[in-house]
Amino acid sequence: MYQHNVNECAKKIKDIVIKAGNRAKKKIDSIRITCFKEKDDVVTETDLLVENIIFNYITKHFPDHGFDSEEMGNNEKESDYVWILDPIDGTKHYIKGLPLYSISLALTYKKNLVQGIVYIPETGQLFYTGKGSKEGAYINKKRIYCSREEELKNSIVCLEIPSSKSGMDSLENALEKMQVLIKETKRVRIIGVGSIGLCYCACGGFDVYLNLGSNFSYHDYAAGKIIVEQAGGEFRQMDNSLIAGNPVIVKKVVDLLELG
Repeated sequence: MYQHNVNECAKKIKDIVIKAGNRAKKKIDSIRITCFKEKDDVVTETDLLVENIIFNYITKHFPDHGFDSEEMGNNEKESDYVWILDPIDGTKHYIKGLPLYSISLALTYKKNLVQGIVYIPETGQLFYTGKGSKEGAYINKKRIYCSREEELKNSIVCLEIPSSKSGMDSLENALEKMQVLIKETKRVRIIGVGSIGLCYCACGGFDVYLNLGSNFSYHDYAAGKIIVEQAGGEFRQMDNSLIAGNPVIVKKVVDLLELG
């Protein structure tokens, strides 16, 4: 039953994620903010539109599944299967008309991740995986892998740091660590969207994705986590940070910054 359901979900849900993402792309020039959340986060009409498209599809085709979205919250349905959605990851970019945003959707079975889908509408890149279907991670049907770089000095780090709203102690600590990374690695890049950073890590574009306390939730990284892992990467979450990617470089960064 488990294997059948996951295979069925994998076939059906990718198209609806693409459909929702393309609707978001069409509305990028006419965005309306509906409300403000904590830490200066915003919710747009498009967040709610994408959420409704995916929620309605899942409740129709998988009525026994639970659903937990960053905007809607948890529908509290008792089920072994629960979908985890961030309808627009990168909303701050989206409202500025920047192309770095994604739709991030994951499926858990008995609280274990079994499927992840991340779609970047502006580039048409669809990242996906599923333990219950084919092993491995993919971009638009092409198998992807984390990098095999072994030298920290040759590595590129995708970094997220907190804003001043997270507290100056947190920000200053992150900035100190960023200075160390700049000195010890080839490049440090900040793109500001966790799901995209994780997926670009899964396909070898970055060697490591590192979040040093920037505001993140399970909705943001659930899909990216399983995609990285199925691409041969490692994912670690610590007190107020997370790191993922090439296992060799992950360990070297953890040791270098004493992340423990």
